[in-house]
Amino acid sequence: MSNTLGSFGISSLAQETMCYIGQHLVFSDSEEVINNLTGAGVNAKQIERVCHKYGQWIEDQDTAVI
Repeated sequence: MSNTLGSFGISSLAQETMCYIGQHLVFSDSEEVINNLTGAGVNAKQIERVCHKYGQWIEDQDTAVI
């Protein structure tokens, strides 16, 4: 799903990193971890939006299959 930039303007690798860490930590802690490990300047709200969008895409795919 992350092969395109979509509406975020964030690289697919950054989106995947945000989703992975965002699902394991609260978003404010995710912000700190991502920024410390990568030197990026993401904020908790960006991580939340990306995680929610991916969650919606997955839910939409699941309901479309049924």
